[in-house]
Amino acid sequence: FRAAGSVLKAIAVYKKILKLDPTHYKAYHNLGQLNAERGLINNAVSDYLTLSKLYLEEGAIREALAVYRTVVNLDPANLDARRRLAELCFQENLRDEAIRTYLQLGRECVVQQQIEKAREAYEAVLKIDPSNDKAQRFLKDPLASLQDTEPSMHSGLSAISTESDRHPSLEQAVRQIHAGQYSEAESLLSELLSSQPGDPEVCRLLAMLHLNRGELAVALSEIQF
Repeated sequence: FRAAGSVLKAIAVYKKILKLDPTHYKAYHNLGQLNAERGLINNAVSDYLTLSKLYLEEGAIREALAVYRTVVNLDPANLDARRRLAELCFQENLRDEAIRTYLQLGRECVVQQQIEKAREAYEAVLKIDPSNDKAQRFLKDPLASLQDTEPSMHSGLSAISTESDRHPSLEQAVRQIHAGQYSEAESLLSELLSSQPGDPEVCRLLAMLHLNRGELAVALSEIQF
């Protein structure tokens, strides 16, 4: 079914398999892939998290790590997944990846205005690397971490924000996306698009919003448009 392009039929079959065998690793993996391809990110994340739980119960840490990496790529704002990924990396002695993941977790916590969780993440970095300047800078100034650039969806927003100075509503949408207020930003951008159909600036911001939210198929359609 999947090879023939009958995605819904393939999903139905995988669900039948899981009713027969709730611990079928491959079925969860394939189901997660199909849901991600359809843009159903919440469903995909749920499938992958169940799969990671099964791997951890079996002691398959490396396999669980791979799944958590997938979840974080799909849903960058998922703090629990980022934290668990960082813990597993540290547990498996993947020091550099653990530090990088904790730093990303801390930055995302600040974006979501969860400062105490951000502090915990940066303190975890210092336990691994006591001389880490980014973690030290955060503990001195919690907002300093937002000034750190990293290869993430937020870097795209920085480039766009410089172009949006001409329109206060676009500036407001950029601020809302930075703060993780995706629903508010989407409403504002939708209103702008109604009054300015096809405006490329609004379309780019909508694409970045959906990309940050992990809605890859929707983001792709905005970019193509």
